[in-house]
Amino acid sequence: MKKNTFVLSVLAIFLFGHTSFSQIALTITGLTGDDKSFDGTTAATASGTPSLSGVVPGDDVSLGGAAVFTFASSDIAAGIAVSTSGYTLSGIDAGDYTLTQPALSADIIALTVYDFMTAFQTSNSIFMTKEFEAAIDYLNTLTGAATPAQITDFRVGTESNGQLFIEDDLQGIIDAINAGGIMGCTLSAASNYNDIATIDDGTCCPTIDPSSAETSDDPCTAGVNEAAINLTIIDDDPSSPYSINWTSDDPNFSSTNEDLSDLNAGFYSVTITDANSCTATASYFLLQFICFGPG
Repeated sequence: MKKNTFVLSVLAIFLFGHTSFSQIALTITGLTGDDKSFDGTTAATASGTPSLSGVVPGDDVSLGGAAVFTFASSDIAAGIAVSTSGYTLSGIDAGDYTLTQPALSADIIALTVYDFMTAFQTSNSIFMTKEFEAAIDYLNTLTGAATPAQITDFRVGTESNGQLFIEDDLQGIIDAINAGGIMGCTLSAASNYNDIATIDDGTCCPTIDPSSAETSDDPCTAGVNEAAINLTIIDDDPSSPYSINWTSDDPNFSSTNEDLSDLNAGFYSVTITDANSCTATASYFLLQFICFGPG
């Protein structure tokens, strides 16, 4: 009896469509993810003709909807996963099926100078027009920087026979686009702050906050050697190592601590050096109060 039941079930699927006890999973074939040039977004496209796979012959099921394709990452790489959404099923028998959206992949390719060339060649020389402006506009659109970059920010010089030749660096602009922005120090308090940088590259020089606290030696209210200096160091990467070197007008004094206490009155100077060999210096003069007795 079980054998006959199985045969009848199979016949039912082919003669009358399929049984209603479970939905049939459908997939979509015929699509390929499209490679694209880097644009800083996850928007993707696909090519091909989508078609349903797994429909029982005779069923009224069709593919519809508006597909949306999305890269898993906006970074430059090969074989990035592309997800799909938006495909739907329609037809009398659509309720008997489930649909799996296609999983694709594609590359995001780094831009080159050729993507911004409006050029013609004469006598083996290439003449390019407006590609610098186009590249700068693209970069500023990509980063949305408050201070837009200018072509003059990407100029390089070469010296020949004692003369300096300045030229616009298109490749530098393209490199910034592919990096997702202009690399540099974005910490405004740093001495090497780059006002057009949109990506901090960890090169900011440490800065000593001018409001760092200093307390002079006042024997009237405390014991001797009670002066102190508490530094506040500003750094774009506080976890990066830096060295601290204190000196004083006392030749026997030195310290590598950030904050000092139990100090005599006098002149103190500190130099901070980070992993990029950037330095910051500050000096402090601690006073010695004179305490007068009563009367």
